Amino acid sequence: TANFSQQCYTLTISASPVAGGSVEADIAPNCSGDETKYASGTQVQLRAIPAWGYLFAGWGGDAAGSTNPSKLTVDGDKMVTAHFQEGFWAYLALVRRQ
Repeated sequence: TANFSQQCYTLTISASPVAGGSVEADIAPNCSGDETKYASGTQVQLRAIPAWGYLFAGWGGDAAGSTNPSKLTVDGDKMVTAHFQEGFWAYLALVRRQ
């Protein structure tokens, strides 16, 4: 008799600096038996939400680039950080990159 158990992984999300904003995932953890983890293969869309006076600067960790929102496939334990920059100078840096 085959016994298949669902592989589940942790997705740790943070913001840097913490006061710079937050990150929302479009799907809540969905591992049966462990409501803090994601089932292997789950695609999660992460959206960085800047706080007032901050701009989203890009992703770090297991997500890369500055596309917002960003999609991530949970196929192992993942750590993602949304980086934010403060104020007017952050806006100028963002405009110059484009």
